[in-house]
Amino acid sequence: MKYLVILITLCFLILSTGISQAQWTSTNFFPNSKNVYNFAFSGDNFFAGTDSGVFLSTNNGMDWSLVNNGLPAQPCVYALASIGDNIYSGTKAGVFLSTNNGTNWTNIGLTNYSVYLVAVKGNNIFAATGSYGLFRSTDNGTNWTPINNGLIANYVNCLTVSGDSLFTSVFGYYNWSAYGDAYISTNNGDNWTPLYAIGRSGLDVTAIAMIDSSLFLGIQPYYEVGFLRIPGGVYILHNTIYGRVWDGIFKDLTIGSVFSFAASGTNLFAGTNTGVFLSLNNGSNLVSVNTGMMGAFSIYSLVVNGNYIFAGTNGAGIWRRPLSELTGVTKEVNDLPKDFTLSQNYPNPFNPTTVISYSLPSSSNIKLVVYNTLGQTIKVLESGYKNAGNYSVNFNASDLPSGIYFYKLEAGQFSQIKKMILIK
Repeated sequence: MKYLVILITLCFLILSTGISQAQWTSTNFFPNSKNVYNFAFSGDNFFAGTDSGVFLSTNNGMDWSLVNNGLPAQPCVYALASIGDNIYSGTKAGVFLSTNNGTNWTNIGLTNYSVYLVAVKGNNIFAATGSYGLFRSTDNGTNWTPINNGLIANYVNCLTVSGDSLFTSVFGYYNWSAYGDAYISTNNGDNWTPLYAIGRSGLDVTAIAMIDSSLFLGIQPYYEVGFLRIPGGVYILHNTIYGRVWDGIFKDLTIGSVFSFAASGTNLFAGTNTGVFLSLNNGSNLVSVNTGMMGAFSIYSLVVNGNYIFAGTNGAGIWRRPLSELTGVTKEVNDLPKDFTLSQNYPNPFNPTTVISYSLPSSSNIKLVVYNTLGQTIKVLESGYKNAGNYSVNFNASDLPSGIYFYKLEAGQFSQIKKMILIK
């Protein structure tokens, strides 16, 4: 009997350990009630920017201590960025720098601005100041220069460095209508070029990430007079050989507002208003991976460090989970459509862009073509071999007159036609 009890106890401990590891766990972050906006690393030091200032962890995010000396009273740190031993923070009173792991902070400029985003690329420090646009310093904060050439608005939503490129997005209103766009700069912000044909579409891009040659845009829904004009979710842009042109928008409209991204290899994590989502296949088929999180939190920040992914929430502290568990989540991700389908374009009616989605239960040679009412080919949107999966493509009709158009999908023996209406 004694050995049976020991065996049962041992089995229970093993099972409990497995269960506790197979989920998100809350770190010893205090205070849990604060918003966690951003993360940064410097060696073994892990920083979190929050409503209460900067917190530091030296044991991979399990324990945290406040490191605010030199920051403004009751600081709200919206942004963090690091390069080497330099840690930069964006606050309501400008940009601050610490060179000693947060022990002391010194203001290095933009004291009259609230700085919501900070990024570092080589010797360049970039700061986004809400409605006052973007600034750049090339001398560690001694001087700051506005860099808004080409942007259609000054309210900056996100700022991302990837390789030699800098990405940003803006959002604003004109004559009671929303307009937004995402941009790329390859000259450190001297000039900005719109990505794709998004300009003034109302896309509220709040997160940008890049994996290989695919660019991921996180979108918040936009409502106009109570009507959902632009849905939230993840848009994927694929770079073509022409450099500036991005095409093949895919929209996952099931995950709501997207606030943050993190990438690990080809795995994409999205932080949303309903938790964390993961894709193992280049952004398609995002699935929820929230096991262990006690409540539906908005995930304001995500970061991968070592063998863990960390999530900063709106009022529920900092959570972490082993990457090995999540990259093993394949069942839901690999669920394929059961039938060939051609969906109704969205929006419809449209002006001038709309998205056409289709599903392939098996690999096929496909063709997706737009016709006018005379049956004449207007544009071949897709043509060639496609693996099984869900796809979406953007159709831009800016050069076409208003009227009724048809689009047809051919995939193996499957063929279907749907009608769409362009109103200008």
